[in-house]
Amino acid sequence: MRTSTSLSRTWLAGLALLTLMLAGDSRLSLAMGQDSPSKQSKTDSQLLELDGLSFTVPKGWMRQPQDKRGPMSPKAVYTIPGVKAEDAAGTVRVTHFPAMKGKSDLNIQRWLGQVTKADGRPSTRKDATITLTEIGKVHLTIVDLSGSVRITMRQTPKPDHRLIACIVDHPRGPHFVVVAGGETQMKRWQDEIYAFLKSAKVR
Repeated sequence: MRTSTSLSRTWLAGLALLTLMLAGDSRLSLAMGQDSPSKQSKTDSQLLELDGLSFTVPKGWMRQPQDKRGPMSPKAVYTIPGVKAEDAAGTVRVTHFPAMKGKSDLNIQRWLGQVTKADGRPSTRKDATITLTEIGKVHLTIVDLSGSVRITMRQTPKPDHRLIACIVDHPRGPHFVVVAGGETQMKRWQDEIYAFLKSAKVR
C-alpha cells in the first residue's frame, strides 16, 4: 500500500508540474529557482535570442513586457535609463520583417522622415551619418541623426532628441532596431548602443 501511495503522489506531482508548464505559470519558474517574469527588469549583459539572430544586451537596459504580439509587433522592447533621475527613458524597439529584404532605401527614407530639423523640414541623407558594416553573415546599415524625433510615425515629435536606427540583414532577416532618446542620454549610451548592434550574430 505504501508503494502504491508513493507512486500516486509522484504521478500527481508530475501532473501538477506539467499543468504549470502548459499554463506558463510563474510559480514554475520560482519552483525551479528562476526569477518570476514580473521580477525580471534590468538586464545584466544577457542574450536576446530572435529568429535566426542574437544580440548581447547592455547592462542596465530594462526589457518591457508586451501584452500583445502579432506580425507587426516588436520582437523586443527595452528602455534606457536617463542621465538624470527626472529624464524620460529612451526606447529600443526590435522588429522583424523578412518581406522588407532588399528595401534598405525605403527604410532609410522612412527614418529620415521621422526626424524633423529645427526649421521644421524633414531630414535628408546629408543630415544623417549612415554607416555600412559587415560582420560575418550579418550586414548592418546604421542611420544616426538628431532633431525632433518620432520613434513611430504616430508619435508627436520630441525636440532635442536623437535617433539611431539599423537594418540588421542576415539569412533569415532583416531585423530592424530603432533607438531614440534625448541628446544627452543618447550621447551617454551611444557606445553601448553601437556595441549592441555590432553584437548581432547568426544563430
